[in-house]
Amino acid sequence: MSNKLKPVLFLLILILSTSLFSKQINFTLKVGLYNNYPKIYQTEHGEAGGIFPELLEEIAKHENWQLEYIFGTWEECLQHLKSGDIDIMPDVAVSVAREKIYDFHQRTVLTSWGCFYTKSHPEINSVLDLKGKTVAVMRSSILTTGQNGIYNLAERYGIECLFQETDDYNEVFSLVETGEADVGIVNRFFGSAFEKQFGLHQNNFIFYPTALRYAFPKNAVINSELCEKIDSYLTEWQNEIDSIYYTILKKYDLYPKKSLPDWLWPLIIFLIILIIIFLIASLILRWQFKNRTRLLQQSNADLLEEISEHQQTLKLLEESREFYRSFVENIPGLVFMYDIDPQGKRVPLIQTNRSEEFLGAEVGKLTKFDINNFFEYILPEDRQRLQEESDKIETDNDVMDVEYRVKLNEDKIKWFRSIGRVKLQANGNRRWHGVILDIDDRMKVERQLELHRKHLENLVEIRTKELQKRTQELNVANVNLKEADRLKSIFLASMSHELRTPLNSIIGFTGILLMGMVCDLTDEQRKQLNIVKKSAHHLLDLINDILDISKVEAGKVELTRERFEVNEVISELVKSIQPKASEKGITLDFNFAGIIEQFSDRRRFTQIILNLLSNAVKFTEQGSVTISSEVEQGNWLKIMVSDTGIGIKEKDVGKLFEPFQQIDSTLTKKYEGTGLGLHLTQKILELLKGRITVSSKIDEGTTFIVTLPLYKEEENNATHISD
Repeated sequence: MSNKLKPVLFLLILILSTSLFSKQINFTLKVGLYNNYPKIYQTEHGEAGGIFPELLEEIAKHENWQLEYIFGTWEECLQHLKSGDIDIMPDVAVSVAREKIYDFHQRTVLTSWGCFYTKSHPEINSVLDLKGKTVAVMRSSILTTGQNGIYNLAERYGIECLFQETDDYNEVFSLVETGEADVGIVNRFFGSAFEKQFGLHQNNFIFYPTALRYAFPKNAVINSELCEKIDSYLTEWQNEIDSIYYTILKKYDLYPKKSLPDWLWPLIIFLIILIIIFLIASLILRWQFKNRTRLLQQSNADLLEEISEHQQTLKLLEESREFYRSFVENIPGLVFMYDIDPQGKRVPLIQTNRSEEFLGAEVGKLTKFDINNFFEYILPEDRQRLQEESDKIETDNDVMDVEYRVKLNEDKIKWFRSIGRVKLQANGNRRWHGVILDIDDRMKVERQLELHRKHLENLVEIRTKELQKRTQELNVANVNLKEADRLKSIFLASMSHELRTPLNSIIGFTGILLMGMVCDLTDEQRKQLNIVKKSAHHLLDLINDILDISKVEAGKVELTRERFEVNEVISELVKSIQPKASEKGITLDFNFAGIIEQFSDRRRFTQIILNLLSNAVKFTEQGSVTISSEVEQGNWLKIMVSDTGIGIKEKDVGKLFEPFQQIDSTLTKKYEGTGLGLHLTQKILELLKGRITVSSKIDEGTTFIVTLPLYKEEENNATHISD
């Protein structure tokens, strides 16, 4: 093509494009419509409503655009937009993925985010709380499938929950309201508008803030003109508080009421200043009035107070005298108060009518008039001790507390206790005050208690000697029992070969006969030989269990540690026990997660699990037997064997691990067994530093839980990780 024709061709293309654009803009614009109140929805009359349609219609009114709404679900509208069947799709959240398939204008209409709603009170505080729940979401919503949508969040944090997709948010809330979903995810506008109608509660967790705009088919010719016009109007309206933009938002309660006019604020401030000045002036005048009134009232109050205080003092003085008099007369003792003058004579300061009652007629009468007479009746040895104690108290200014005897008459001596203290007076006298208590009954009780104590000491000494003698006898018996037990264990361990050899011969030759290698057998002979073989196996198992227990008790068990994979061993045991379970029509399940490496005695571990599985199948007539394995706390192996068998009564659970025990005689008759399996299992677990627990309900089934420490091969002596 020549260079001269290129400018002409370019001008022609430009004219045709401009003509085509002008023609398209005069066409009726097709707009997607779906239900997402209050942003966009179809009214009862089939018309478009909501923030986005009303803003678009206002722009169309100014630009003379003709709008035609195409109603459908959210997903259908997006498909129409992608295929170019509609020109504008309102209320589309902007994302990197969507910008690759749609065009967007620049100015954001609204900002939204995702909210969680539940029927009960808020219980979703993070995405982790969705675990195990049914979650209702809107199909193809950015909150559902966006980069930071709930699908990606759940996958990112490994949350296992069930998602239920709907065509719109009304269906989301309906599913939560009816209980078909636990949680519903909607945008903040729809949630605020309908949460009360559906009786739902918004939770604390929100996610994925997004900008909402109008979207257009990718690279459509009219997109640039539409984007320019929409951004122009939005910029103008969003900068004016009285614009149609904020009017529409107020209509749907998404924007606060208009603020106060600017001229009103100075008027309000001026009125507040006037009120403050008025209040200050009023307070000053009131204070002056009250101050003068208070001065007048104070004079009268002072006089009345002095009169009242004087009357109150007289009343208190009389009450004090009466109280002291009542105290002295009713206290369980004899109150004393006296001064010792410089000549050493006691001068009484109070008198009481209880002297004769307390000290008897003779001593009480003399003491009432002169307290010095009381001291003459104290026994001489006690009087000397009392005097020494009094002198010490006067020196140390401490409290006196002394017990002594008083001779009331020729036939009666009584114990008393004096408690008191001394205080030096201004005139030089020493003032004693205190109380004399009658402790004669207490002293008699103490003497009886002392005799009883000595008697008890004698009894304790006799019983101690008897106990020591009995202890010596028990020690001798215990030594004899230990020796007998040791000899028994040595005997059984030594007889292991002699006991097994004949049984192995019986089992071997019986097997040869049953195989027909010697002669043909009749059905009856085959039946009898099977009984012989089965009984021999049963006896051999019994001998093996007894010998194992004997070795454990004799301390001759040696653990052979090796590395093995736990679930591989259990799988082999499940396969070996499967035929017996199949014969009884029992389902045998094994649940495990991952590979579990263990460094321990593989044979003993196999013996434990095989015994539990065999018991579960033996005592289950119908249903299933389930075994599972898992690692707890990083260094403990937990294996659980459950069945739907006959169960165990709560009172019989304690007998399970005793040797030669089955639950009762009826079980012994119906089910084979020696009663040694669980006892041996427990003993082996103790050697492996593990433990076993059991829970059961009669006629419902039994669950055994084995817990073993996980060991590392490279540690010394296979030391447990937590040790």
